[in-house]
Amino acid sequence: MREEADWWVEDAKRCLMKAEKYFELGFCEDSVFNCQQA
Repeated sequence: MREEADWWVEDAKRCLMKAEKYFELGFCEDSVFNCQQA
């Protein structure tokens, strides 16, 4: 159970890092949702 949670946290961190890059490049907010669906 704990390992599953750790995986989710790591995945969320990667998603947030991607979202930050998208914002830096000037992408629209929809990019964040694309990350969650990927």
